[in-house]
Amino acid sequence: DLDQSQARADSSGEDAAPDPIEREEKPLMSTTTATASGHCRAVCRTAVNTFFGVAALAFAGPYYAGMIAALPAVIRAKVNPLWAVGILYAGIAYFVALEVLPGASMHPLAPVGEDPVREADILSRAGVKGNLATPFAWGSYLTWRLYPNIKVSMDGRYESTYPESTFALNNAFFDHQDDWLRLCRSYKVDFVILDLARDRLRPEDLSAQGYVLIWKQGDVSALLCLPEHEAALGEAARGLPPFTIDPLDLKTRL
Repeated sequence: DLDQSQARADSSGEDAAPDPIEREEKPLMSTTTATASGHCRAVCRTAVNTFFGVAALAFAGPYYAGMIAALPAVIRAKVNPLWAVGILYAGIAYFVALEVLPGASMHPLAPVGEDPVREADILSRAGVKGNLATPFAWGSYLTWRLYPNIKVSMDGRYESTYPESTFALNNAFFDHQDDWLRLCRSYKVDFVILDLARDRLRPEDLSAQGYVLIWKQGDVSALLCLPEHEAALGEAARGLPPFTIDPLDLKTRL
C-alpha cells in the first residue's frame, strides 16, 4: 500500500519510506459525514452492491410482512400479506430485468470493461515495479494481479488498512478536485489506471503533468505511466496477445 509500504524513490532508485501525510484537524461531525459519504459512494461502485442487494431481498419479505401485521385491523382485513409481499418481489424483479440485467456482465470472474484486465496484463507482462494510483473499485483486483512488484494507492480494505487521509487523497486525485496532484507530490506515482466511465480525471490531465498514455480501452479505462517506464510498457502493449495472459480472466469484450 502506498502509504505504508512503498513511497517515492530516492536518487539511487531504491524504495524509500514515505513522509507522513498530515491529517487536517476538522470538526468530528464534518469529518465523519464527509468520510461516510466518500465511503458510500466508493462502495456503491463495486460489486459488493450486488451482494447487499441479494441479502436485502432475503430480509425484505419478513420485514414487510411484519409491517403489514402492525397495521390497524381494518387495513389488515383488506390486505393479504402474502399477496402484498409477492407484488413487491415481482416489482423488484421487473425493475432489475429492465434496468440492471441489460447492462450486466454474464461473464464470471473479471471481464474486461468491469475490471482493468488488459492494463494489468500490460503491467504484468512488462515486469515493471513501482507505485500504481488506482480507483477504489479496482484496487483489490490489481493487488491480486500485480503484488508484490506493484503496490496500489487504495483497495477494498479502506476501513481496516488505510487512514481517512489516504482515502481522501486518492478520491481527490481521481475526482480531479482541489489539490488533486497532492498524491503525486506525496508519493512517486509510477503508473495510473483511470476508470473513464466513473472518474473525472482524464488522460489529458495527466499528460499535461508529464505522464505518457500507454493504453486506452475505449471509454472504459486507460493506463498511463512516467516517461521512464514508457519503453517497457509500450513494448508490452504492442505485443499483447488477443487473450488475457492470466488464465483466470476472460478475453476482451469489444
